[in-house]
Amino acid sequence: MKGNWLDRAEIVDESTGAVVARIDRKLLSGRDFLFDVQKYALIVAPGADMALMAAMCVCLDEHQNDK
Repeated sequence: MKGNWLDRAEIVDESTGAVVARIDRKLLSGRDFLFDVQKYALIVAPGADMALMAAMCVCLDEHQNDK
């Protein structure tokens, strides 16, 4: 993964260098902070495993919340 979890991150296939998914969190609002709601958009490239990309996002989110 490359990027900043608070803004945008990319999941890259290291063998080809291709971006297989993009995580976008630019649409943060006051509600997100007041109610501890965390939203993000996941854009997955054609042919990439959607479930794996979603699982990686959850893992990254949990890792960030542990800090």
